[in-house]
Amino acid sequence: MLSTETSTRAMSADIVDSRGALKQRGAVVLPLVVTFTLVLDQVSKLWIRVNLPPGEELAVWPGVVHLSHVLNRGAAWGMLEGRRWLLIAITLGVLAGAVSMTRSVARSGLAAKLGLGFIVGGALGNLIDRVLLGTVTDMIDFDTAFAPLRNFPVFNVADSALTVGVCLLLCVMLRHDGEPGAKHLDAKPLR
Repeated sequence: MLSTETSTRAMSADIVDSRGALKQRGAVVLPLVVTFTLVLDQVSKLWIRVNLPPGEELAVWPGVVHLSHVLNRGAAWGMLEGRRWLLIAITLGVLAGAVSMTRSVARSGLAAKLGLGFIVGGALGNLIDRVLLGTVTDMIDFDTAFAPLRNFPVFNVADSALTVGVCLLLCVMLRHDGEPGAKHLDAKPLR
């Protein structure tokens, strides 16, 4: 009887340890996504600045997408052009909001962690450009006959990460909208 009780305690300890290990692995997701996004963004921008003079283009997939070195002094579609310090302040506000969400996102599942990681990584990527260079390097340009994309603004990895991150967080929030007692990001994880 004593050996059964001892083995039950050992199994319970293993379960507790494995849950703790799972929590620790989950805590790594957010910083990994931020780091991956930031590095990919900065490396791609550096490659463009070194290999493609401003205003030049390089066909990647003719008729679909090309790389185009654009120095963006504003936000998407030229909004707030020349308002560098305002854009820096807005970005710092976004980052402060993201940091304040970290604890609730940590309890909200993988989709929320990925979303917040993409938002923070993308915001940091464009913030680095604005602070150090005074402009954001954009490079991905649709080259297509499809009218809605033909005049789409040139963008970068950070912009893509921000868009994907916002979409993921919206999906998490909308999934839980209307659930009794749901606190959006504090609700059950999106699977």
